[in-house]
Amino acid sequence: MKAWMGVVALVGAMTSSVTMAATEDGNTLLSSCKPILNLMNNEATRIIGSEAAAGECLGLTEGVRNTMMQLNSSLQPEMRTCFPTTGIQNGQAIRIVVKYLENNPEKLNQDKTLLTMLAYSQAYPCR
Repeated sequence: MKAWMGVVALVGAMTSSVTMAATEDGNTLLSSCKPILNLMNNEATRIIGSEAAAGECLGLTEGVRNTMMQLNSSLQPEMRTCFPTTGIQNGQAIRIVVKYLENNPEKLNQDKTLLTMLAYSQAYPCR
C-alpha cells in the first residue's frame, strides 16, 4: 500500500507542471544545478546567484533518486533504474542530470521532476 501511495505522489509531482508556474521546468533545474557543477569542477570558488536554488537542485536530485530507488518495481519498465549497488553520490547525480539537460535542450520545457527521472533512467537502465 505504501508503494502505491508513493507512486501516486510521484506521478502527481510529475504532472503538477500543468498547474504550476512555467518556471518549474528543465530550464530552472539547469540554472540551479549548473552553479553546483561549476563549483565541483573548480570553475568557481562559490555558488554565484541563489543559494536557495542550489539547495533546490540538491534536494530534487536526491529526492527523486531516493524515491525511484524505493519505488523502482512500481514504475513503468522504461522508467525503472538499476542504480549501482554502492549507490551514487550527490555530485555524481548532479553531473548526470546536468549532462542530460544539456544533451536534450528540446525537453527543457518539461517538468523538472520528470526530466530528473529520465536522466537517471538513461544513465542506469535495467537490462
